[in-house]
Formats: sequence, C-alpha cells, structure tokens
Amino acid sequence: MYVSQLLSEYIKTKKINIKKCAEYFQIDRSTFYKIIRGERKIPNRDFIQQISQYLYLTNDEKKELLNAYEIDRIGEFRYYCRQHVSFFLKEATLLDNRSFTTPDTLDSILKTGHYTNKYDVEHLLYELSLLECKEKDPHIRILGQPTHALYLLRIVSSHIPITHLFCLNNTNELTKDNQFYNLSVLTNIMPLIFNNDHYSPYYYYNEINAINNHLCFFPNMILTTKYLLIYTADHSSGILYEKGETYDAYEILFNQYLKETKCLITNKDEKSDVIEDFNCILYAPPIDAVYQEDDPFPVFFRRECFCGIVQETFNVYKTVCEA
Repeated sequence: MYVSQLLSEYIKTKKINIKKCAEYFQIDRSTFYKIIRGERKIPNRDFIQQISQYLYLTNDEKKELLNAYEIDRIGEFRYYCRQHVSFFLKEATLLDNRSFTTPDTLDSILKTGHYTNKYDVEHLLYELSLLECKEKDPHIRILGQPTHALYLLRIVSSHIPITHLFCLNNTNELTKDNQFYNLSVLTNIMPLIFNNDHYSPYYYYNEINAINNHLCFFPNMILTTKYLLIYTADHSSGILYEKGETYDAYEILFNQYLKETKCLITNKDEKSDVIEDFNCILYAPPIDAVYQEDDPFPVFFRRECFCGIVQETFNVYKTVCEA
C-alpha cells in the first residue's frame, strides 16, 4: 500500500515515537503498527489530515500523502485516469483560434544538410511551415508521433492542408509518466484541430513501445512542396533535402502508409454513437499485426462538433471513474 509505505517513511525520518502517536490518536498500538505495515487500511481522509499536522508535514509532503491515500482507495489505474482526463480537459479549454501572419522577411531558401540539435530541428519545422504558406498549392505532410513541437505548426494559416499520419497504442497501459498514451496524442494534436480547418489526422494501431524503440535513425518525416525533413523522435537530429530523388522516394513511402491508415476527423456527415466509439481510442484492443483490419473506431467526426464531442465524452468518462 502506497500510503502505509509513505507514512512509515515519514515517521522514521522525523523520529516519531509510535507509542505516543498511537495514544494521541486513541488507536491501539498494535493496530497502528498494522496501518504502518499496510496490513490495515487508513480509517479515512480526515486521519491523513490529522496525522499530517501531527508529523508537521510540509504542504508538498501532505499532498503526496493524500495522493497515496487516494491511490490506495480507488486504485492506481483509476487515480491516474482521472488525473490525465482532467489535464486533457484543462488543456482543451485553454486553446484559442489566434490568427498568425507570415513574416515577409523570411528567407525563401533553406540550407540543406544535417542538423544536430533540437533547437535547430524544431526551428526548421517552424521555417518549413512558414515557407509553405507562400506556395501556390501548399500542402504539409507529416509522418511521426504527435509531440508538443506540433504547437509550432499553429502559425500555419487555417487554409493550408496538413495530412498527419501517426500510431495509436493498442493497449490501455499507462506510460512511465502515468498517462494514457492515446490521450496524450489527442492533447498534442488538439491545437491543430482547433486552429486549422484542413488538418487531417490519420492513425493506425500498434504496440507503441515497438514504435518508440525501433532502430530507424530518422523515423519521422515532414514533406512540403519543395523540401523533405527526416528527423529523430526526440528532435535531436535531422536531415533536410530539397526536392529530388530522395524526396520522391519518401513521398511514395508516405502515400503507401496513408493507404493503411484510418481518418480520425473528417467533414463527412455520417456518424454513429460517438460517445461509445470514442472510448475505443483509449482502449484499443490488442492486435498481432501492425495494422488493424477490423477498425474498432469506425466513426467519422464532423470537425465543427469535435470539441463538444470531446467535452461530452470525458464528462461521461469522469462520471464512470467516480462511480
């Protein structure tokens, strides 16, 4: 039990006399020992508040103890589920539809070659998107897992098409940060969904650890009208090419991958029970193949109602968690 381990650590660190502590709370000493060893549950949340005062815990220590109590009370999975859903809804409400203008002083020619640090690679993403705004028939194509760097693409005018291919996890396991991977994906693409009318995300299901840990040096790519950028998952390194043989080869590869994916958001009017189907993103069933033949998420979202759908879905989801 998390709370008993933490409580035992605080008592030991602060050199508390267990007999006196038990007497203060009018608890039998043997019962108090069982609580510390995790053999007996904490009576209630008020007990956590009271013992925090007795131990003179700091605000951070008290918060940590209360969180541990909640994890023991409702379970680790449900606790972190609530935390992540709450974060997702908070992020969604902070989004706005700001308009951006393209700087007239931007250099129209980029230096091709190898870029060897994160700042240069992410700045290159920014420059590529700005340059594409000036093209007659602009189109940005991205193959790569959604990261916070996608916020850089918010500067792209809303009329520029962006086609984005990415993988969703086919399990409901929590990440190392105790989050749902698929919900993190939705959080990261949300700025583009809200700010670009022609953002088209496509997805497939796979074991996400296999995607993150494969041996390809440059697993991500971005294609614009004149340039190809391939880059690492952590954006620490990338290679920029002008349009040519390498560009053409990656364009063919992108189009092949696109045929194997499903569109997440569309302007079509057809839709089924969105609330029920949307949960499949969080709980995609395990599969053996890289691509899933029977799509567990067949619904097509209307872009204009996506925000409302997300809000309604997770209100239902939170209600279930709290039950």
